[in-house]
Amino acid sequence: MGVIYIIFSDALAVLYVAALWKRNSSVFRFLVVSFVVTNSGAIISIGISMSMSVPTLRYYPPLNVCVSLKKPSLLAFPWACGLAFDFITLGFILWNAFDRPRCTPLRSTLRGDGIAYFMMVTGT
Repeated sequence: MGVIYIIFSDALAVLYVAALWKRNSSVFRFLVVSFVVTNSGAIISIGISMSMSVPTLRYYPPLNVCVSLKKPSLLAFPWACGLAFDFITLGFILWNAFDRPRCTPLRSTLRGDGIAYFMMVTGT
């Protein structure tokens, strides 16, 4: 379920960054391709990881749950895919802020572009 929320938030990030770039078609295409590649990689790695851990599932009566006796080997890959997409969107926001002419300080421009959100998401 968490992956679905991340995919929706990444889709909104694509739309937001594309709007910052005034609907530049090449930027939008690159963001969509990176969105598809990173989220597909995350979903595929989760599927592979789950299929590898199914044989080791055992019922644990005290908690009334099934637990895996083996740690999934691809556990960090979905996180790395999401982090790659976050760095791409962060890079486009910074590039946009430095590239456009401004009459306001850079700090205000970045704050208006939502840099705090992307720094927080990338840092966590």
